[in-house]
Amino acid sequence: MALEIAKTKNGLIRGALQEGANAGITVFKKVPYAKPPIGALRFKPAEPVADWEGVYDGTSYAPAEFQTLCEGAPYLTDFYFNDWPALSEDCLYLSVTTGAESAEEKRPVYVWFHGGGLSTGFYYEIAFDGNALAKKGIIVVSVAQRLNVFGYLALPQLRDENGKNGNYGFTDQLMAMRWIRENIAAFGGDPDNITIGGQSGGSQKVCMLAGSPAGKGLFKRVIAHSGLKWMQHFKTQEEAEAEGKAYLAACGIDPDISAEALRALPPTIFNLKANAKIPGEMICDGDLVPYPFMKDCLEAYAGGTEFICGTCLGEADVFADMGISEKEGKQDFTAERFYAHFRTLLGPLYDDEKFRALVPVTDETAYRRARELATAGLARKGRVNFSRNLMLARLFGAHMQKIDPAFRNYVFLFSHFLPLRPEDKGGPNDPEIIMAYHSSDLFYAFGSLGEGVPPTRPWQPYDFELADKVTSLFADFMSGKAPWKDSADGSYIEFGDAVTCHEGISGELEDLIRRYVEEEYSV
Repeated sequence: MALEIAKTKNGLIRGALQEGANAGITVFKKVPYAKPPIGALRFKPAEPVADWEGVYDGTSYAPAEFQTLCEGAPYLTDFYFNDWPALSEDCLYLSVTTGAESAEEKRPVYVWFHGGGLSTGFYYEIAFDGNALAKKGIIVVSVAQRLNVFGYLALPQLRDENGKNGNYGFTDQLMAMRWIRENIAAFGGDPDNITIGGQSGGSQKVCMLAGSPAGKGLFKRVIAHSGLKWMQHFKTQEEAEAEGKAYLAACGIDPDISAEALRALPPTIFNLKANAKIPGEMICDGDLVPYPFMKDCLEAYAGGTEFICGTCLGEADVFADMGISEKEGKQDFTAERFYAHFRTLLGPLYDDEKFRALVPVTDETAYRRARELATAGLARKGRVNFSRNLMLARLFGAHMQKIDPAFRNYVFLFSHFLPLRPEDKGGPNDPEIIMAYHSSDLFYAFGSLGEGVPPTRPWQPYDFELADKVTSLFADFMSGKAPWKDSADGSYIEFGDAVTCHEGISGELEDLIRRYVEEEYSV
């Protein structure tokens, strides 16, 4: 019999019993893990949730964090086709999806942190529905935390007694992890077998948990989709505070307003479309975020963890840091422009005759091939490429094993295109153009695809086969098994129109990509 009421250390909570194909699974949709960060608690570190009396009703979801909602296809049609949730500062909740029948079962736990940079998204987006993983014995927890201004505004007047401020959203993550570790057994989970995962901005969240001294002992494993934030850079406290003051001025708020007056303002006054850089980044405070580079943080604190990391084919920026927009760059991208582009990119590593032999293209195939090579690693760092770089992910394991020989890293490339919707044929959202777009792997990683999810995507039998394979491999990892060959020698798995294991770094082109990435990132 499904577990309907869980006894947490803060009190009893009721979940929503699933029916139909998901019968036997309970979703506790609204579980408070910290005090609401409102009033005097706005722009302060998360505080432990207060105990409650009676049975807390966790059968409906909480409002989403304050944010600017996503616009544009394919995200509106694939991910956000339902009505948008209400928004509120009172947002520090998580959900638990469990198939356990009692609190004694000790199932593996997967804690998910959503994407959207550190500025958008919410914890119950349909793409990361936890039912499929729950059917495979995993308890799935999805966490909300403060975003954008509310999570990362830094100002001199907000400095706490330690002289730090700005990482409020990260303190939410830490509070959530501590609450989960103390309470997940009430839902049938094993507190000593926790994997954390996230995608895009969520990947930054989980990588920082692995790279923070405050995260030690809270989990065992990490899954980072799109992707590994090994080369993430963090602003200093002073830089973040200067940006915070400029942002307030752009909102028409006195940058020197007192902390008390700032906390008394209505939340809607913080313009999330202001003509200034909106706070929404973690800050190197020398404490929770100990070093300016994620690389140093991971080297210092990620020992003893295991990683899965990967990227989607086509999501890297071909023209990053080259003074060319993608729209300009892809126009008339002939074969000759292709070779000129890589001649500029590779510099002394470029040998025209050899490169042309290794990578033959025509005018028709040139731009598509450039995007494939960018994902493989042949693109400059840019704003996102450092985390959407297959070769960099492949090199991570060997690098970390020099520090901790027991470290393991498993790499994936997601190259399967979502099936074509007739209305997209020939347009910008045609799979042959958009390729395996950013976030598209989540339908498979969670097995969340299905009839009507999303409404117009004509899933084929292979889509369900691939989703079953991916969820099974990820569930193996969460259970403590090696999902596929680790990347110590550069090996990775490809989830494409077949599931293919690629052994080592082989061939002249792969060796060229390796040498370029090592030079670009000083690995």
